[in-house]
Amino acid sequence: MTTGAAAPDPPAQSDTTVWEQPTRLGYADMLRGYGGTIAPLLAGFSLATIAALVSAENVPRWANWSVLALTLTVALLITTMQLAVIALGHATPPGDRLGWRPEATREEAQLQEVRASQRHDYAWVAFYWRLAGVCYDLALCAFLAGLLLLLIPEDDSVPRIAACVVAGIALLSELAWMVSNWRGVPLRAYAAKPEPDAPDAPALTDEGRRAVLRTD
Repeated sequence: MTTGAAAPDPPAQSDTTVWEQPTRLGYADMLRGYGGTIAPLLAGFSLATIAALVSAENVPRWANWSVLALTLTVALLITTMQLAVIALGHATPPGDRLGWRPEATREEAQLQEVRASQRHDYAWVAFYWRLAGVCYDLALCAFLAGLLLLLIPEDDSVPRIAACVVAGIALLSELAWMVSNWRGVPLRAYAAKPEPDAPDAPALTDEGRRAVLRTD
């Protein structure tokens, strides 16, 4: 998985910064990329392949297992798209929040409310980010498995054997990438929902107060 979607959470908890800060500044673009571009593309290709296989008279030996793998791919990719959209819905940047709450740039109490809201939303971004990454990783593995099953040769065709080897290497590489992303992260961490109540934001530092609050 080249996006590394299942890697550690996008937000980094901090008691010294004004806002919760992502460890990857481009995390929103990553969500849009694999949730809004790659996932729909692969899902469409998988659906077209399933339709071709179930309607054909002569199919490869492992076609039924390939249909199963590709069906799992479609289900996981659709889930990925939904989770990515929800995550992006919680990922409103601080500038937009202050635009909706201009009073927060003049009153520290209002600013603290906005910061607490942003902190809570970022916890949900992390939750949906993790789930979307898991679904995306599994979808790619299922997709490559379905491709591999279709390519298994029934004779000694050298091109088919070569294609099968390439698909197998791609599947093993994706599995290795997925395991490296998940390694050291407890499984319960992927299903840990944020608390329903917005946590209090840490106290503003003097630098943060001067950076956000207008004194004119």
